[in-house]
Amino acid sequence: MAPAITRGSRGADALVRSLGVAGVERIFTLSGNHVMPVFDAVFDSAIDLLHTRHEASAVHMADAWSRITGRVGVALVTGAAMSAWRISWKAPRPIWSFGAWPESRTTGASAICAV
Repeated sequence: MAPAITRGSRGADALVRSLGVAGVERIFTLSGNHVMPVFDAVFDSAIDLLHTRHEASAVHMADAWSRITGRVGVALVTGAAMSAWRISWKAPRPIWSFGAWPESRTTGASAICAV
């Protein structure tokens, strides 16, 4: 059972806890400012980060991980890797892709989108 989310916890902490509870072992990623809070949260977990040189590569690696292991493949990128998402979306494999966008000038909030 994951630790409870407490006051002062970030959304990134809740995301990483949820991934851990779901049995996620590794995240394929391209680092960037928009996902750094998730990186910080991962460092306090048992999940491994595997860095790529391109966002689409992260999604394709998550897809390959899912095909080989039969477990959920997870990709975390800083922007839209839409072509890779479309390819993996049509395949009958469990893949979770997360993309982050910068803070909004009007609300001051940032977002993480899951596909």
